[in-house]
Amino acid sequence: MQGSMNPEQSIKFFELFFLSVQQIVAFDNDFQMELERHFYDEDVDNADDYYNIVELKKLQNRLLDFLVKPNEEINPKDDSDLSKSYKNLIIAYKKAYSNSYNKIISTMENADVSEQEIEDFNVLLREISNELDKTLAQFYDVAEVFAAENDIELT
Repeated sequence: MQGSMNPEQSIKFFELFFLSVQQIVAFDNDFQMELERHFYDEDVDNADDYYNIVELKKLQNRLLDFLVKPNEEINPKDDSDLSKSYKNLIIAYKKAYSNSYNKIISTMENADVSEQEIEDFNVLLREISNELDKTLAQFYDVAEVFAAENDIELT
């Protein structure tokens, strides 16, 4: 499909994926900012900013809702590199937000956690971050190639 597109079609095709990923990143950033509040010391001045599990779950669900909402403009049979990379990113984010972050939130809700649970929590946080960073970097690499091949300027 990529080879037969005119410049306007190329831009529209590119934006379809790129803008969706930008929205996912924005939702993820909101979630991460709320999650970081968990690491504040309750005894310091930012006690008012201490994390809110209800808000964290709301942000998690907002991202999951976005991920499961099918984008009718994306052809599921499209096998372009950009499409494949986008689909891999969606899979990684769905897995992280529906499975791994559920474990994280469950641990945060537990008032009595063991040293092992704290260690598992920290390992899981690093694993999630590494996997999402890797998948996002792969998407951006593919997007840059597509943009360069189609004279699309990234800003």
